[in-house]
Amino acid sequence: MSIVVWVPQDSAAVSAGADDIATGIELIAKARGLDVSVKRNGSRGALFLEPLIEVETAQGRVAYGPVESGDVESLFDAGFLTGGKHRLAHGLTAEIPFLKNQERLTFVRAGLADPLDLAAY
Repeated sequence: MSIVVWVPQDSAAVSAGADDIATGIELIAKARGLDVSVKRNGSRGALFLEPLIEVETAQGRVAYGPVESGDVESLFDAGFLTGGKHRLAHGLTAEIPFLKNQERLTFVRAGLADPLDLAAY
């Protein structure tokens, strides 16, 4: 079963290097023989953490950020695909205080799915 890694594709994250990070994750995963699926999502609104990379785990999505393209190899080395510890780790995305303390109404699903995927809606 493929491990899903979410990389934002909104303009703020892309301007901070998200496209290069997504490509780097795909290349390193392939080189290491890992079954990884990179999916693109919108920002959750914590722009100070962008690009905020999330990995789906059994406990929920684990967040890492702000990630730069030079950090990708060290994320793999730290075991980020299973929620491993890294200097950019924030634990479960839903538990980040900036996000946890918000009451979202209109944007309750922001950052949870690919905004271009009609089936996700």
